[in-house]
Amino acid sequence: MSMIIEYHRPETLEDALALLSRTFPRTLPLAGGSYLSRHANEDIAVVDLQKLGMDFVEVTDRGLSIGATTRLQSLVDHPDLPQWLRQSAHRETSANLRRMQSLAGTLVTSSGRSVLGTSLLAADARLQWLPGEEEKSLGDYFALREHWNQGILIRSIFVHTKVKVAVDWVARTPRDLPILVVAVARWQSRRTRIAVGGFGKTPLLVLDGPEPGGAEVALRSVLKQSDDEWASSEYRMDVGEKLLRRLLKLLETMED
Repeated sequence: MSMIIEYHRPETLEDALALLSRTFPRTLPLAGGSYLSRHANEDIAVVDLQKLGMDFVEVTDRGLSIGATTRLQSLVDHPDLPQWLRQSAHRETSANLRRMQSLAGTLVTSSGRSVLGTSLLAADARLQWLPGEEEKSLGDYFALREHWNQGILIRSIFVHTKVKVAVDWVARTPRDLPILVVAVARWQSRRTRIAVGGFGKTPLLVLDGPEPGGAEVALRSVLKQSDDEWASSEYRMDVGEKLLRRLLKLLETMED
């Protein structure tokens, strides 16, 4: 039976990074603990991040900077965050788990059925990694997540404020994980990013271009490979096109 063999609660980032950089025992960051408590399948050491000041939300003219250990419920409750972000955080999981689950932990462990991950991918969210405070796109991280070796610890997640995002999803029941998520982001320059989720290991980027031309073709191309036990690719293509058209119209309305 697997277990936590070491527990550390450092008071500085330097101490935390030193522990996390060890090769043995495997040492993982601990924020809410909702994932580790259910999925640990080997003996591990954990580094509790509570004292490191990584639970924050900063709103500026440039964008939002959200600390890695910020709980999902804090995003839902924050009055200054955009509605799409609060809505996506609310849909991610149950109220009890939202009070435990951190934003970074969600992005590191969630599957392709994550509404929040899909929305943030469309919005071109950036992850600030330590050490070095190197910034990487969420899309780059998702593409390499199983083989990631470029950073030890996420410090914060950055999202531009000058982007409008619309997101919608379909599920078998209101409480089920979605079987299809579509998120569309639009910048003032008309740059458009479209992401889909509801299947696979991570959400997927469908389009990133100066305008939404060809969006439906690109969406169908991605969804052709989405067959699984939850829904057929034909169903997802049909529903996805309807959701995409609705979201594009909604964004046009928001820009008027």
